[in-house]
Amino acid sequence: MPSKQTPKSIPVKDEIRRVATLALLAVADDQKAPSAARAAAARTLLESLGDIGRLQEIARANERPLTELSLAELDQMIDTAGKPG
Repeated sequence: MPSKQTPKSIPVKDEIRRVATLALLAVADDQKAPSAARAAAARTLLESLGDIGRLQEIARANERPLTELSLAELDQMIDTAGKPG
């Protein structure tokens, strides 16, 4: 009769982010990794910080108080918050 195994706990979102970030940092820093992989990892890290790409405007908007945002900026934040991923 097979022994009962306890299921592994499912990682929470913060843990997944931590592991993914560490993996990206490892690839970006690995001098032996292909340059395309290093560049992709670096770009993904910068995008996740809002330094480049589609999150850049959102990151800038998040630095300002909501009272200083235009209606269009508020609408964009609401639309973005409702999208998965």
